[in-house]
Amino acid sequence: MKYTEAKLELSFIHFLEQEAYEYVDGRFIERESEQEVLIREDLEYFLMQNYPDLEHVGLHNIINEIAFQPASNLYEGNKYISIQKLLKNISK
Repeated sequence: MKYTEAKLELSFIHFLEQEAYEYVDGRFIERESEQEVLIREDLEYFLMQNYPDLEHVGLHNIINEIAFQPASNLYEGNKYISIQKLLKNISK
């Protein structure tokens, strides 16, 4: 079975929904540019709510680390995670 970007997206959406996250199609999210895939304000709010002891500098280091990942690393990392989740579900 060939693993395509579309299959990666669907498996990741399914994973997030299993973790109780709500999926919203990117076409319906307001953003400055369609090239912008990371909504920094939302990520910052999430991190502050879940990690209140996180210092300002640490918060922005985390966001920058996520924002400036090469696309190839992101794709391969997500592919690995998705495959591991699928294998785990199959073995149950």
